[in-house]
Amino acid sequence: MINNDYTGYKNRFAYGWVSIDYWKQTLVKKDLENSLNDKIWSQPSHYPGEVFFVPRPDGSAEDDGVLVTIVFDGVKGQSYLLVLDGQTFEMINYSYLPVNVPFSFHGNWFPELH
Repeated sequence: MINNDYTGYKNRFAYGWVSIDYWKQTLVKKDLENSLNDKIWSQPSHYPGEVFFVPRPDGSAEDDGVLVTIVFDGVKGQSYLLVLDGQTFEMINYSYLPVNVPFSFHGNWFPELH
């Protein structure tokens, strides 16, 4: 996943999901110019899905925005929405959902609806 504003243009950052093993699933921010800047997010017994990048309105940098994904908390047995900072890749917030979302659920962001 990249910032969709950069579709068709040279971009520096890519975001994704990697499974080290079924029990170790990790979100990744890949710096395509300098891999020393790569970042990861993972929590024991938490199983994230596909990430989606939402650019900050009037943002100036390619990675200025947030990433959203659904995560299943294996300890609590509940799904939650996770919001990560696009630049630091640190958690901004999360919110448990009233229902569980099946693992590998795919989502889309439609900015024209907001």
